[in-house]
Amino acid sequence: MQSIAMSLSLRDATLADLPVITGIYRESVLNGVATYEIVPPSEAEMRSRFETIVGNGYPYMVACNASGSIIGYAYASAFRTRTAYRFLVEDSIYLAPEARGKGAGRALLAELIRRCTELGFRQMVAVIGGAHPASIAVHRSLGFELQGTMKATGFKHGRWLDTAIMQLALGEGRRAIHRKTSIRTRSIRADCRQVGRQARRALLAVSLAFGPKPFAGRNRCASHRAADADRALKRIAIFRIAFCVLRP
Repeated sequence: MQSIAMSLSLRDATLADLPVITGIYRESVLNGVATYEIVPPSEAEMRSRFETIVGNGYPYMVACNASGSIIGYAYASAFRTRTAYRFLVEDSIYLAPEARGKGAGRALLAELIRRCTELGFRQMVAVIGGAHPASIAVHRSLGFELQGTMKATGFKHGRWLDTAIMQLALGEGRRAIHRKTSIRTRSIRADCRQVGRQARRALLAVSLAFGPKPFAGRNRCASHRAADADRALKRIAIFRIAFCVLRP
C-alpha cells in the first residue's frame, strides 16, 4: 500500500467536522473491534462527547489528505475520572477504511503524544480492542509497552475478544509528579509568607497614622477613655480593610 503520510495534514477538530467523524466512527462500530460499542451513536451524541472532551482541555484532532478530506481522527481523554488519575490519559484513534495501513494512524498518535506531553500529562494508556496486531504495532513503534492482555473481555461479531493494555511515559513520567507538587507547595507557602509580611507592614503603618496609643490608666476621665475606645474601634476597622485588600 502506498503511504499517505507525506501528503497528510493534521489540525484541531471542529464542530463542522462532526458529520465526517460520526461516519468514520459508525463504520468502526459496525465492522471493527477497535471500539466495543455495538450500536453507532448519533451525531448529536458524538457532539456531546466532543464538547465534553474539548471542554475538559484534551486535544481532539483530525487528519486530512491532500485534497483536504478528513480520513481519520484522534483524541485523548481521561482514563478514569477519579482525581488521582489526572496525569493519565487514554488515546483513541479511528481511521476511514481507505486510510488504514498507510501511516495516518501513526501520525495522529505521534501528534497526540506531543500535545499531551506539552499539556503536562505524564502517562498515556492505550486500550486496544480485540488486541488488534496492527494497532499494537503502531503503538509499539512510538514507544508504548504492552502491560498485559485481558482475555475474552469483549463479545462482538459473534466472538470473544481479548483487550490489550499498552502504556507510554510522557515527558518525565513518574519522576515529575512528586517534584512538581513539592515545588508548587513551596511556592504557595512562600506567597503566604510574603502576604503576611505585607499585611504586618500595612497594619503597622495604619497604627502609627492614628497617633499615640491609648492609655487606659485609672486616673483618666471617662471622656478620655471613650475617645480611646473609639480610636481602638477605628484601628480594628482599618485592620480588617487592610487584610481584605491584601488577601490573595
